[in-house]
Amino acid sequence: MLHVFRKSDATAARRQLPVEWAAAVEDWRVALAGLSPAATLRKPGASSYSAIAGSVTEVGDGIYRVDLAAADLNTEGVSALKLTAGNLVRHERFCVVDVASIVNGALAGQPVTVVSPVAEDSELTLHLGDDYDGTRALVWTIENYAGYDLTAATAVLRFLERGEYEAGDADAVVEIAVAVAVDGTTVMLTAEPTAEDLAALDPIPSGQNRNYRYQIIATTSGAKAVTLVDAWATMRRTIEDVEAD
Repeated sequence: MLHVFRKSDATAARRQLPVEWAAAVEDWRVALAGLSPAATLRKPGASSYSAIAGSVTEVGDGIYRVDLAAADLNTEGVSALKLTAGNLVRHERFCVVDVASIVNGALAGQPVTVVSPVAEDSELTLHLGDDYDGTRALVWTIENYAGYDLTAATAVLRFLERGEYEAGDADAVVEIAVAVAVDGTTVMLTAEPTAEDLAALDPIPSGQNRNYRYQIIATTSGAKAVTLVDAWATMRRTIEDVEAD
């Protein structure tokens, strides 16, 4: 889930971000209570994390409330929030938008939660004809990464139609640049494909799920190649305007 906030919102109640902290024990989820998390934030365009201007409060039953300050929300785009309590680390993302620029005041009330095009299992759903840059950027977060040093790595996002992928064809239909940001063992990947970038994709049939395979492949500063993400993608056609007779 991607939380959305107004840019520099002056109302404290609308700047609250609830976070559930739990541990998996066999088939159970056990709430982690009594933690004192430190919160740091990496805003769009920043290369490192810094302490938030707000605070973190334990609500109970493993729920913690991050009270963001207006200063934490002064940069449009997707921000990365990191909560650290001892050797425990949790990552959250939220998006900051300028409400004045949104048609019909779509965010006129409380902060809303929207489903990111990138699911938790990395499966991707896109609508051809849409732009996915700026506040709609595609973001993948890899935690506890262990592998080649990606500090100065470059990466690309590649798409291949499902039938061709399963037939063994290895030539990508579309290739898009991906930004790589590293913070300790956490790697964040960001791609901003526009409608023009995705125009070469032609899902047939368009209603079929998982009609493309995609991968994000990084190249390290030492020329080592590593596949960071390998998952299914569903491409939907956009319904066009009615043609005049």
